[in-house]
Order: sequence, then structure tokens, then C-alpha cells
Amino acid sequence: MLTALFVANAVYFDAYNLGNISKALGIIAIGWGLYLGIFKKLSLQLSKAWEQFDNLVGMMAVMLMLLFSLILAQLAPSFLAFS
Repeated sequence: MLTALFVANAVYFDAYNLGNISKALGIIAIGWGLYLGIFKKLSLQLSKAWEQFDNLVGMMAVMLMLLFSLILAQLAPSFLAFS
């Protein structure tokens, strides 16, 4: 799909004029400027509470799977006996 995009753009010569190229390079330069000037200096301090909650939910899911596997291991011989 990416190759088809490159081939289609290679034969569309109207896209390669000075106005379109300078517009694309200007947008890239503005993005670089915003990143280097503003976003790189920002530091986002997030609370650790959400990460701890995520760890708690994950461990609860692991324990629930362990509990179900223990119950299934106890019930499996009785299911196999009736087969």
C-alpha cells in the first residue's frame, strides 16, 4: 500500500511545484519549532495513584485466573469420570 502511494505521487507532477513544497516544508519547520521551543521543555508530572491502581487491578485479575484454574483442576477429574 505504501509503495502504491509513492508510485501514485511520483506520476502526479502537479503536486511538485514551489508553492506546495514550500508549504510542506513550512509546516514541518513550524512543528519542529513548536517541539523545540515549547513541548521539549514541558515536564508532565503525573500522579502515581493511577499506576498503583492499574497494578492492583492487574494482580486481582491474575489471582482470579489462578482461583478459577484451581477450581477447574478440582472439578476436572469428576467431569472426566462421567465421560
